[in-house]
Parts: sequence; structure tokens; C-alpha cells
Amino acid sequence: MVSKNSVVVIASADVGEDYYLLKVISDQPEILTTSASDDWNARYAAGAKIIRGHFYERVDCSQSSSNHFFKLITDKTAYVYSSTVRFICSDLQELTENGVKLFMVSEAEHLDILDSLDSF
Repeated sequence: MVSKNSVVVIASADVGEDYYLLKVISDQPEILTTSASDDWNARYAAGAKIIRGHFYERVDCSQSSSNHFFKLITDKTAYVYSSTVRFICSDLQELTENGVKLFMVSEAEHLDILDSLDSF
């Protein structure tokens, strides 16, 4: 179940991105009572069932070539349709590179994520 502080995988329709990671900041999915836009300029109609959160940005990391690294973007809040959640991640490992806090998705979990997207 998706809950506050969960890290979830959002299916992507964008070319070049298989998925996005989102750190959930809302206590539970909510139904919008009026139309709304998020900080990424995505628009949602009244009645949409959404989850609020912060996206992670994929980054390169010199510490490993087989794992996948992300940086949490906390200065913008995103809304996503709750129906686009495809996977709930295990706890992400944290590390610091050049003073920047990064989060790691292992290759094994990355492959599990890709498997979860097969039906999207």
C-alpha cells in the first residue's frame, strides 16, 4: 500500500524514460475537488485521484556502474495519478558523492521495476 515516505515507481510515457521514482509526501491518495496544477505544470481535473510527492532525478555516479542513482528534488511538488504507480521500492541505499546526497536502486531491483512495467 502506498503511504507517506514510500518510494514508488511511476510509469512513464516519455521517450527515453522507462520510469520515474517518486517519494510520497501525502498520507494517502486523494481525490481533487477542483482542477489543479503541480509545480511541474502538469494539470489535473477535478475528480482525479492523485498522490503528491517529490520526484527523483536520475544521475550518473562514479561509485558504481551496475546500480542506478537518483537525487531527490524537494523544491517542487509533483502530483501523479495513483493509477500510474507500478511498484513500491524497498528502502533505497543512501550515499554521498561530491557533497550531494544520492539514492541507489540496485540492478536487481531495477530489473524488477522493468518487469512491473511490462503491462503498461
